[in-house]
Amino acid sequence: MNKDLEIADWARQQLEGAGCTQRAAREQKYMKSEMAFHGAPKPFVNKLAKSLLTRWSPEQTGNLLRLVERLWHSPYYEERSLGIGILAQRNEMLCEDELTKFLYPWLETIDSWGHLDEYCIRVLGNIAIRDPSVFDIAMVWCDSKQLWVRRAALIVFLPTIRKTGAPIHNLDTICARLAAEREFFIRKAIGWVLRELADRNVQMAVEILLRMGPCASGLTIREATRKLPRAVVEPLLSKINARSRKLG
Repeated sequence: MNKDLEIADWARQQLEGAGCTQRAAREQKYMKSEMAFHGAPKPFVNKLAKSLLTRWSPEQTGNLLRLVERLWHSPYYEERSLGIGILAQRNEMLCEDELTKFLYPWLETIDSWGHLDEYCIRVLGNIAIRDPSVFDIAMVWCDSKQLWVRRAALIVFLPTIRKTGAPIHNLDTICARLAAEREFFIRKAIGWVLRELADRNVQMAVEILLRMGPCASGLTIREATRKLPRAVVEPLLSKINARSRKLG
């Protein structure tokens, strides 16, 4: 038996053993995912990921990717989460070819906000800190017909924002391009990203909101300005409303 298949089967047994039918039903409803659930607690999944990593040395990245690929394409939510947890702890070993062949296409198979956000923040977003070319790929994701891929174009910025708070290539353009979206998860994501940016760089967050102007939804503006002082928010809203009246 292949090592990756043997370990994937062992991991499934561990997750089944830690599962709970009631928790599985709650998690599936909360995540709004079509995947099956074992009902294993998240801390258990994270602990299992660390345990599995002891079986590989850093130079065995190819073998590890085969295991992650097997876990990713499992019908069980927690098994894919396990794959994300493994990648999160070994993403510094991934090369450009592996990003293109595996990690980017996997976005297309995601069916819930839970996996999307975890994958973008713990894996792709951390890769982007050392390789900003990821933000060029994010421009392509903006045009995807798949909701979660478009959301990825925003969430992938969060680790860099949290680490630097500095102006980030393409963020303003991506927010402007997605500003008119009607999907709740996109509008919410724009506001979330800009709120985190405003915590570190108020001026840039305000400039992006002004560029979005009247295209920005009320949800986006509320999320983005939630922590800003009234002295900043009121003039910003006045400018956005003035632009809206001018266009109207």
